[in-house]
Amino acid sequence: MIRNIPLINSDGAPDRGDRSYTVSTEYALLATLVVEQYQPGGVVHWEKLLALPFGERLPSLIARDGKQAVDALVFNALKSFIASTEFPAYKCPTQTAVRVAACEILLSAKEDYLALEDLVLFFQRAKAGVYGPVKTLVTLLPLMHQLDAYRQERHDAYTNWKMRQDAAFRQMGPVERSAPEPTQLGDLFAQALVIDMNKKMSG
Repeated sequence: MIRNIPLINSDGAPDRGDRSYTVSTEYALLATLVVEQYQPGGVVHWEKLLALPFGERLPSLIARDGKQAVDALVFNALKSFIASTEFPAYKCPTQTAVRVAACEILLSAKEDYLALEDLVLFFQRAKAGVYGPVKTLVTLLPLMHQLDAYRQERHDAYTNWKMRQDAAFRQMGPVERSAPEPTQLGDLFAQALVIDMNKKMSG
């Protein structure tokens, strides 16, 4: 089911421009699953999100499926997010502006190796006002600043996780060898069986 968002100008007249957005069934389902898996109870499980395989993240999808396909994926996700805010049309950006923003998001994804789940989680948190109120989307620049805040939050979570991992390894102390010390090469020659090739082997 696709939900249409009413198109109303500031003067109450219908908007017949390119500011019509809908929430796709796929996006609505994905948003629900992402929140359930990575933000249950309102708390982000960063370690689980960061554990997503590199092969499933946006830069890898570009290499596998092509930039045009992934750009369309991000573009449609962004359009669904805009529709989900239920803003009237005069507070929404043009689809041209959305395409430009989708390209900028892909550049950010390459820098931080973001996954589609990252973007959907960010959209859900932005809609909830985690990074500040979203009063209008006529210009998407404030939203891009909020994406920077999400990326920093994600980076801090990764840094803290890495520090905990390093501390845990240090607490383990030196790892004992499971095999005896390596034999010196000279000892191997000394222990080798020397055969006089001038004598016949018995047997």
